[in-house]
Amino acid sequence: MKLPRKNKIKRWIRLVSPLALTVVGVFLSLSIMPADLDSYFFIGASWGLIWCLLTIFANLEEKYDITTIERILWDFWDELKKENLEKDLRYTVWVPIRWGRELLKITDYTPSDKKEAKKKKKQVLNPAKGIIGKCYRTRESWSETILVPPGDKEKFMQIMIEEWGFTEEEAEKLKDDRRAYLAFPVIGANYQILGVFYCDSPKGDKFIDDKLISKINDFIPTLRGYLYPKD
Repeated sequence: MKLPRKNKIKRWIRLVSPLALTVVGVFLSLSIMPADLDSYFFIGASWGLIWCLLTIFANLEEKYDITTIERILWDFWDELKKENLEKDLRYTVWVPIRWGRELLKITDYTPSDKKEAKKKKKQVLNPAKGIIGKCYRTRESWSETILVPPGDKEKFMQIMIEEWGFTEEEAEKLKDDRRAYLAFPVIGANYQILGVFYCDSPKGDKFIDDKLISKINDFIPTLRGYLYPKD
């Protein structure tokens, strides 16, 4: 299956925007402030700091080769498809940011839901919440099935709030047709956790398939090599 590549124009805009904002800011500042040496120094130092912060926070994903990671996720999908293991399955990758205080979803789901991807461009998760957070904290794989009648969003939200620590607002945004969840830690050198490989399914018995679990286990080492952040 062909990899759905990101729009290159949008990627360049994201990379250049901090610098562009700095230039605009300096221009506006020079227009309204006295043109003396101290002012120039203050303006330069202030906007230089702002540019650095914007670059860090706006381009967190650039620490990873997202295009390659998405490609290997689709390669894995093709491998699962050969054995009819891909049905009712989607998966993605989460990585720690801000010294492990948050987790960031760095890829769209495979297969991607364009409507959902557009609505949830960038997702950040508190590691204290959900099966993804539990996997990250414990450095162990976890599988969970929830018993909720189809369409019973109230029951679904109750479980997400009472058992998995989400707020009502957060639970409202979750995809409520999911019934099975699976999270695998991606462990690097010195027992460092590089990320979490997360899967879910509307089928409650999806992750009792030993063949599927074995395939995921075999895939994790491949993924590991791409989750070391770039310098």
